[in-house]
Amino acid sequence: MHRPIAAPIILIFALPAFGQTYIPPEPGAVARPVADKLAETVSARDFGAHGDGVTDDTGALNTAIEAARTANHSLFIPAGNYLIRGLTITGGIDIYGEGAPLNSVLTYTGSGTALRLENAGGRLRNLNIASTGNAAAGIEIVTASELYLDHIEVGGGPRTKFATGVRLTESGAVTLEHYVSSWNDTGVLLDRGKSASAHIVIQSSNFFEQSAAAIQIRQATEVYIEKNWMEAFQTGVLLDNQDAIVCANSIFVRNNSMVSIKPDSLALKVNGSNPSNGIYTYNFQFEGNKIIKSSGSYNVELRYRSAAPDSIARFGFRNNIFSGASSAAVFGDSPLIRTYSENDMTDPFGPSIPVFSDGLSATSIRSGLLQLGSTPESGDCGERTRGSILYQAGAAGSKDNLKICVKNASDTYGWVAIY
Repeated sequence: MHRPIAAPIILIFALPAFGQTYIPPEPGAVARPVADKLAETVSARDFGAHGDGVTDDTGALNTAIEAARTANHSLFIPAGNYLIRGLTITGGIDIYGEGAPLNSVLTYTGSGTALRLENAGGRLRNLNIASTGNAAAGIEIVTASELYLDHIEVGGGPRTKFATGVRLTESGAVTLEHYVSSWNDTGVLLDRGKSASAHIVIQSSNFFEQSAAAIQIRQATEVYIEKNWMEAFQTGVLLDNQDAIVCANSIFVRNNSMVSIKPDSLALKVNGSNPSNGIYTYNFQFEGNKIIKSSGSYNVELRYRSAAPDSIARFGFRNNIFSGASSAAVFGDSPLIRTYSENDMTDPFGPSIPVFSDGLSATSIRSGLLQLGSTPESGDCGERTRGSILYQAGAAGSKDNLKICVKNASDTYGWVAIY
């Protein structure tokens, strides 16, 4: 009888990574240790993050974020659904997921803020942030500087939305590009703080189904809102200060498409009608925008603070196309609101409406163009507005009035009647 021969035992010893080399496939590349290559980017999976939509990945992601920040490396979050109870990020960052489409999802299970960036700078990109209910904010940015958010989606549907997509306070040099806010109550909120946020850029982004406002400004200076698509909003851009001394200075809303079917929606609203809250908004340019609405009296409303009639000043409208309003494109509740206009028009294929309502003074800053509305204050005629023309339509049985702003030999300015 033959006894079976035992199978040989083969032992395999793994070589340490530092003993191996990596050669990139590109021509001219040189070999270097694999360990150096692997250390260039930190992956969330290296720290135990699962991304399976079941496991709480908060601790693993916090550890990964801190490790990447300390080592001054980028953090990669692979495709998956990562459940979180909230993350706080400080310092310089470069965090990115897989896209497009955005396959790296952070699903917030709490009721506060999903992702808080405090004293942070750097870049956040290719991430989808959702909630499991009506949480407060998707991203909160506080005292940040030199921060760039690119290809970030917040919300996504009625069951995954936030009250605010991105809330930003006391920050400077922050850019949101290719940002998508869908179904959140407010897409971006520039909130009040100890100081105003400054040099904020919101461009090439998509705002869909915002029940309150696509962009709300309570306190900010030097804000650029450009080349965005806003659809199905109650208000496109809302200025509402909540007791800030200065609500908004140097705001530029340019080349946006604003389309809404919500009843009485507005592309722009300046809400300073509460006498206890000064609105103090000035140096505002609304230019090159296309506005479409389904119903309502106006496309734009400017309401001033009754205790400070000069609190809305130096508003410029230029080369906009307004449509869908039944009464006028722009409404202002006081002729003391200083608003300038040039080349604005209403949809030539729609019903004919005036660009400016009768209660709003709109003076051209260029010589030879028209001023509409009530008789201007003496301060409206000066070196900056010399040569501008005032036209006032006469009532039935009365002649029209035509005046021009000129300087006399004593170097003082005033309106001179032409007719």
